[in-house]
Amino acid sequence: MKTFFFILSLVFVILLQVAFLPHFTLYQAIPNLILAVLVSWCILQSYNQAYVLAFLAGLSLDLYSGTLFGIHTLTLVCVALITYLITQHFLNKDDLFTRLMIIILATLGYQFIFLGFTFLAKLLHLVDYSIPLSNQYLGFLLWQILVNAIVLLIIFPMIKASHNFLLRHEKRARVEV
Repeated sequence: MKTFFFILSLVFVILLQVAFLPHFTLYQAIPNLILAVLVSWCILQSYNQAYVLAFLAGLSLDLYSGTLFGIHTLTLVCVALITYLITQHFLNKDDLFTRLMIIILATLGYQFIFLGFTFLAKLLHLVDYSIPLSNQYLGFLLWQILVNAIVLLIIFPMIKASHNFLLRHEKRARVEV
């Protein structure tokens, strides 16, 4: 049941991210549901699922977007690893402030890693588009952080409730066997 729920939620999150959420922007900042779910799963110690989400969602974004293939996948896997290290070794994951700090760091990490890979691809002449570094980009980045924090505040309780439900169901199934 846990695997079924994971696959169903993964498909749902990816479809929402690529088909629905791009129509809801706040100063060009698109809610990054994939990043918020990834952070939530890392906070709830579902690291294996977070890495699978990062890889499959990254592939989906790579197929959907017009960017260099693999750039979203590499970025999301790097963010999953960094989030894992932060949540495992440095922060107490039980309070709201910590979750907000984690999504802020994950959003900054996502944007800067993505820009780094884009810059590297441009240096290697693999892409021919400009890298958006200006005052407008800083404004976009601040709005992106705000939007992702709001998304995390909305979805984290739902993901935590479903995670706890699946854990209880799994324990009950073990006791019955």
